[in-house]
Amino acid sequence: GGYSKTYMGELLREANCAKEEVIAAEIEAHPWQPAYAVFRDPAACAIVVSVRGTCVPRDVLSDAVAHPGHIHTEFDPEGDPQAVAHGGFIACAEWLHSEVLPVLQQKAPELSSGGPEAFRLVLVGHSMGGAVASLLGLFLRPFYPNLRVLSYAPPLSVDRKTALRMESFVTTVVHQNDWAPRASLHTVVRLQKAAAEKHRARVAVIGVSQPEETDEEHARHVLDAAPRPVSGRMSGSGWNEQEGGAPPPFHPVATPDHDSDDEIDLLTPLYPPGYVVHVQHRSYWVGRLKTRRLYVVSSPDPEELLDIKCATTAPTDHIPYTYKRVCKEVSAKLRIESSDLPTALRAVHEYFSPQSE
Repeated sequence: GGYSKTYMGELLREANCAKEEVIAAEIEAHPWQPAYAVFRDPAACAIVVSVRGTCVPRDVLSDAVAHPGHIHTEFDPEGDPQAVAHGGFIACAEWLHSEVLPVLQQKAPELSSGGPEAFRLVLVGHSMGGAVASLLGLFLRPFYPNLRVLSYAPPLSVDRKTALRMESFVTTVVHQNDWAPRASLHTVVRLQKAAAEKHRARVAVIGVSQPEETDEEHARHVLDAAPRPVSGRMSGSGWNEQEGGAPPPFHPVATPDHDSDDEIDLLTPLYPPGYVVHVQHRSYWVGRLKTRRLYVVSSPDPEELLDIKCATTAPTDHIPYTYKRVCKEVSAKLRIESSDLPTALRAVHEYFSPQSE
């Protein structure tokens, strides 16, 4: 998920993994090329692909390409040709597909071996890493149909139909009032419009008029200020136009600077990938100096996540270690047999249950 710059050290410590179990890793992120690691988890009988979230300025460029793009059927053969997702995350997932799939096929024979000794493939990520891991899971399913994705706080990243298709293998965890799982170009424009309307209402009181702007015009102004992939080639220092060569695996979408066979509405609503588990908690006092948390775990209607909540806890609710603590505490408090839990919630329970540590 979202680790510090000492990515590998943090990853090995958090996963309780020996350095010898690392199969492949890229710790330097570049635009549309996130840092990742592939390692064995013998205790869980799993091969884990961890995608780091936004950590350095280069990751922000991947986030900023927020206009919707088509999910190409060469990566998702069973998908709808008109399916769309966050453009920057598509680029990241396509690049990771080209990097990770050969590694899994050549260096992880445990995934293809039958019988009780076979390992399962698990993809994890936080924030941007969660959204990219979910799309990567969609692209890898033709090769590993039993894979699971645990996505923590992913931004809104896929259309409604694709989100429903991903429910069988992707679990999205949303904590409290976290802002990121409610963020997309669509919801940001809605928030800005609501703020602008309140501002105009106040200005109107003193008799000053201001020109209005449509949602489409505002979205295009937002995108004009954001970077986007152009002709050139990725290099170790980032995007290098002088060296020429083929662009990275990114498919242009409909913006003022790109042509497309099918015009994509910039304000197409995007949704959280897969089955959503919303964890909320309330603290209450036990005695004078001790508090306890009452957890409420639900699966909300994804439409409820299409509005960004302006809550004071929204930034802190997004912290990766907060997600880890909350998931472990919820798993420890579950009093139901795991076989009776919904598949998505059982995946979180198994991953964080004290028995697996």
